[in-house]
Amino acid sequence: MVMKKLSLINLVLLVGIIAHLLYNQSKKENIHFKRLTAERIDIVGENGNRFIVLSNPKDQALATTNGEVINPEKTERNTPGLLFFNSEGDEVGGLMFDKDNQGTYQMLTFDQNKNDQIMVLRKDEYEENGKWFRQYGIEISERSEKPYIEIIKEYNSINVDGIVSSKGYIALIPSFVLSGLLIEFSQFQT
Repeated sequence: MVMKKLSLINLVLLVGIIAHLLYNQSKKENIHFKRLTAERIDIVGENGNRFIVLSNPKDQALATTNGEVINPEKTERNTPGLLFFNSEGDEVGGLMFDKDNQGTYQMLTFDQNKNDQIMVLRKDEYEENGKWFRQYGIEISERSEKPYIEIIKEYNSINVDGIVSSKGYIALIPSFVLSGLLIEFSQFQT
């Protein structure tokens, strides 16, 4: 009789503990942090697709099309920033601020669908021959309709050991920027 009571008490306690854990877990949908320190934060959808990446220079996300990294073995992106991706896994723009040995830069970029940036709001400050210069404005570029990933594959096919054959380069020119328009891009010496 005592064993039956102990078993029943254990069962009730176990059900109570499980109910308590499930109830507390359901309340944790909104977690509040006073401060969060991270090297990279990925905001993802339910399926794991990235939508926003906030990162330090070392861990920055690389350019992607259809969720696949474009030219991963030859791409370096060592700048901190906030990058945006669409539901297909394409990088669609970003916000970058940094400083290096040669100057500082700030950029807000917008990418063409399945391609590289077509509009940039930028500010650069750089040193040249001991003098400092500033440039700022809106840069608008016209890009090929060919997806960027195809352009990179074509480029890599003619780029052998860092040397691009002139015959291949001439064939590739229509795939790159067709024309560019620079609006209010000013240069001042400081």
